[in-house]
Amino acid sequence: MTDRIDAFFGAWQLESREERLETITSTVAPSIVYVDPRTPKPITSISALSEYVGMFTAKAPGWSAKVV
Repeated sequence: MTDRIDAFFGAWQLESREERLETITSTVAPSIVYVDPRTPKPITSISALSEYVGMFTAKAPGWSAKVV
């Protein structure tokens, strides 16, 4: 499980839209609900989550997270 979490947060550093989508797709269930205080409503598709991550990455280059 930790490997998937590490990979998910690693996707937040990827600039390539295709690579980011592929990575996120490999780390989450086909049906998702992602809740973030920065979104007006929950994100409920993998493609929308990938787009959100891409937007975040563009605004916070070099950002990273890790599992502790």
